[in-house]
Amino acid sequence: MCFALEDVSFFGLEHVGCARHLGQTYRALIKNIPERQRPQFHAQPFNLVAQMRKVYFQHLQVELLSATGLKRDLAELILKEHAGVAQRFTEIIVRMCELRNPGNIEMARRLVENISVLDVFNLLREFPRTYFADPELDHTKSVRAALKPVFKGNRFHIAKKRAAVTLLIKEFVRAYYANARLVGDDGFEDVLQRSE
Repeated sequence: MCFALEDVSFFGLEHVGCARHLGQTYRALIKNIPERQRPQFHAQPFNLVAQMRKVYFQHLQVELLSATGLKRDLAELILKEHAGVAQRFTEIIVRMCELRNPGNIEMARRLVENISVLDVFNLLREFPRTYFADPELDHTKSVRAALKPVFKGNRFHIAKKRAAVTLLIKEFVRAYYANARLVGDDGFEDVLQRSE
C-alpha cells in the first residue's frame, strides 16, 4: 500500500528538501566567485529544485513502467519517444496512491492498516500476469480486485472515493493497454516467471 502522512504526502517529495539545501550551497558558492570569473566556471543561476523535480519524475516514470513487467530499456524508450503515455500512466498511479482513508499514521506506535484506499503495489505485482493471460479481455474487474479497495469514513466520503476509484481504474486500464500496444508482448519480461 502507499502511505501518506496526516496532512501532507511525502511520496515523491523526498528530493525537494535536498535540492533546497543544495541550492543554498550553490548560491553561496556563486556569490563567492567574482563576477568577472563566473563565465569561466559556468557559474550562473540554476533552479535546482525544478531540475530535481523533473529528473525525479522521469525516474519515477521508468520505475513504475518497469513495475508493470515492462523491460527497463523499453520503459526508458517509452519515456523518450512517448512521454505523454509515460506521464499519464505515472500520474494515474500517483493519484491512486494519494487516495486515503481517515486516520493517523504513526508507524512507530502501532501497525498501520487501511489508511490507503488502494493496494497499488498488489496491482503492479498481480496485474501483468492477469493481463497477459488474455490481453483481449476487459480487465476492469481484475484491476479492481487487485487493488483491494478499502473505504472508510462517512457515506459521503465513501461515495466520493468509490467514484474516484472507478474513474482511476478505467484510466489505468486504458494507460496499461496503451503501454502494451506500444511495445507488444516482446517488450515485457517473462511476467509469469517474475511474479511467481
